[in-house]
Amino acid sequence: MTIIQDLYAIFDNLYAKNLQKQVLKDSIEMEMAQNLDFLRTALQEKIEAKKIISGLENKYFLESLKSGINFDSLQKSKLNSQTTGNIKEFKPYLNWSTEKLVKKVYERIAVLKKISTTEPTIDISRRLQNLFKLMLLTIAHINGDKITLKKRLLPFANNRS
Repeated sequence: MTIIQDLYAIFDNLYAKNLQKQVLKDSIEMEMAQNLDFLRTALQEKIEAKKIISGLENKYFLESLKSGINFDSLQKSKLNSQTTGNIKEFKPYLNWSTEKLVKKVYERIAVLKKISTTEPTIDISRRLQNLFKLMLLTIAHINGDKITLKKRLLPFANNRS
């Protein structure tokens, strides 16, 4: 082989490796978005917790771990108060890296799957709601979105101008 053929082969290998990593990054984002949408719908429709948990997926996350994906490449900045909308509940996550947020989401999914099969008496509805909030926060962070709560009028407040 000539040097140019060797360089072509090296380029082809690097390109294929980078393409595979990009596909996995896109897949993990899609998997998280689908899990979030499924979780929202399932909680809203009051589907049984065990069925919700069995529907949560982690295939692309596990593939990403095996291939050494750096989740910080999904969003290079750390979580800041602009993204959280200064919501008090999200304050503990401030300055977390994207990698830490993504891994925490999937850690909670893994724990829920284990709890639902080993401890049938535990009510995990609160944990599912907390997972929903964390997933929403993580996806907003990755996308560079800001979370804002709509102000609601209190039913007992005097709403006259």
